[in-house]
Order: sequence, then C-alpha cells, then structure tokens
Amino acid sequence: MIEIKDRSEEEEEEEKDMADEALTGLMGYVCDKLCRYPCVASSQEQLDRICAGCRAEEYASRILDGYNAVNDFDQTREETGYRKHIMGRFMEVK
Repeated sequence: MIEIKDRSEEEEEEEKDMADEALTGLMGYVCDKLCRYPCVASSQEQLDRICAGCRAEEYASRILDGYNAVNDFDQTREETGYRKHIMGRFMEVK
C-alpha cells in the first residue's frame, strides 16, 4: 500500500520560495560575475538589448519546471527519500 504524506500548503510554498530564491541567486551570479557583456556594452540601452536576447531566463525556467515536476511526482508516491535527494542536489547549486 502506498502512503501519501500530506504536506501543508505552507510547506509547499516555502519549498517553492527556496527554489525560486536559489535560481534568483544563480541568475544574479551568472549575470554579474560570468557574463562578458556588461564590460563590453557601451550603454545601458545596448546592454538591455543584449540581455533581452539572453537565454539564461529560459534555462532557469526549465530548471524550475523540472523542480516542480519532481514535487508533483512526489505527491503521488510514498516518501522514499528521492525528493529529499533531488532537493539536496538542487540546493547544493546555491
């Protein structure tokens, strides 16, 4: 028999906030420390145009979608530690 462990909405929202915070930190690091264009662009307008074409937002969205898929999957199965393992790996990126 599969036992589904109920999590409160507050716990789910807290986990989503943690994931969003981790991705925001990652995006900030990539943009501020790794991107070469802030040093190359001659104006803020030029930098804004360059940033508009950046695919980093798309990749962050994919990561968040994957995170949500893991959580949705977990809600249909017994708590086996898989979700904790994935979340642990996800949070190591921070």
